[in-house]
Order: sequence, then C-alpha cells, then structure tokens
Amino acid sequence: AGTAGFGIGVAPASVDLAARGLSPLFGHDDRLSEAFGNYIHSNGSVMCFIPKFYYRIGSTESPNFTRFGANTIDIVGSETFANESEANANGYILHRAFIDGGVEQAGFFVDKYINSKSPSNANIAVSVKNGIPISLTTETSYTRSLGMTGCTGILADSIVLARARGTGYNVTTIFMYSALAMISLCHGQYATSSVH
Repeated sequence: AGTAGFGIGVAPASVDLAARGLSPLFGHDDRLSEAFGNYIHSNGSVMCFIPKFYYRIGSTESPNFTRFGANTIDIVGSETFANESEANANGYILHRAFIDGGVEQAGFFVDKYINSKSPSNANIAVSVKNGIPISLTTETSYTRSLGMTGCTGILADSIVLARARGTGYNVTTIFMYSALAMISLCHGQYATSSVH
C-alpha cells in the first residue's frame, strides 16, 4: 500500500483470458506503467484486474493505528496466507468481492473507464478513455441507451449492456465497488507522497 501498482495486478495463468475475449496491454506487467494490470477486450474496452486480497479494519497491530485508529485499514495479497482460515487467525478476512457462487476467485476484472458507445458500433457499450458516458434513459438530450441492442432506455439496460460483452460479464457489484473503495482508502493511508 502507498506504492505504485497497489491494488491492481497481473491476472494469474489460471485465468482464461481468451475465454473472456481479453488480451494484455503492453506494460500490463510493469508496476510503474500506466497500463499495469490492464487488459483490452476484443471490442476495445480497457479493463483492470483486481487480485484477491485479505483485509482488516481497526487493528491495533496496524502500523497506522496511532494515526487512523478504528478507521485504519490494512490489505494484503492472497500470497500472504495459505488460505482464509490462516488469514482469519491473523485478524484478516477475505473480501466478499472474491467469492462468486460460493467459490473463491483469483480476482475480478473491472472497466477502467465509464462505459460509452463504441466509436465503431453505437450499439455496443465500451470502456474507453474520453468516451461520452451512456445515460440509461429515453431522453434525447443525452447519449442514451434507448435504441442500443436490447435496450429500452431504463436502468435494466445496464445489465443488458454488461452481459452483451460475453459469458461471465456482469454489472459491477456492490462488493466490487467496496473492494475498490477499500483499496483507495488503504492506499491513501499508506501513501507518503502524491507521486503514486
């Protein structure tokens, strides 16, 4: 935490990138690269891999406890403990974002950018830099979802658009957002400069 590349990583070999339509971007394995942990989908979407982690909150054993007290958060990678039982014995818990259907996952992919209409096909939602976000509406003054394949301009269009990317794709869950928020908070608590 507090250093370059914290909270993001390289997908392990056990993750079938081809089945997800993903390929690694140049620099995906360089901790100092802007593309660290970044992958590109066949539709042009840029996604980030968030590796499985364990966390603890408010531990008196944390090096930051005297500074942040009960709000102190510590995160360690899955390589730190052999399993969740060992993590629990040391005061850590596996984040719920890494459990899908009762099965532990090596991590999850999340869009790097807010979804916009694809420059090459306005019926596809893509995660690209500087895109104009899609509004789940029928309102004509917005870049609306109405008219995109399977969409009717309602909130449920987010599910339709996410699943259109392929098998195993879904709308970002509350658990995933929670994990990202914890990473952000922990990174900030450990940061010693604005460089990383």
